[in-house]
Amino acid sequence: MPQTQDTDDNVAPVGEFAPLTADMHLSVVERTAPVIDGPIATDRPGLWPLSPGRMVAVVAALLGAAICGPAAADPTTGVNGADLGVLISLATFVAAFLIPLPNKGDQS
Repeated sequence: MPQTQDTDDNVAPVGEFAPLTADMHLSVVERTAPVIDGPIATDRPGLWPLSPGRMVAVVAALLGAAICGPAAADPTTGVNGADLGVLISLATFVAAFLIPLPNKGDQS
């Protein structure tokens, strides 16, 4: 048979911390601000996942690779200008994601 647990409700507080009774452990807290307070929670999501400048770079890289790709892949022509076009397209694609763009608020 379970026994009742003995508790002492007259415990003196230690320092600035007062002891909690069993009914004080659970509390209802209402949030007045969003959990994530910053640009993630307050900005509206855009139509595109990237900024317009980065989207232009990605589209230009894909078009360049689509135009130069077949000629660069032809083994009978050897190394030609199409190979350079594919490398430039690859570099443009990588740069669209890796090069940081300045913020609108930066004036330095």
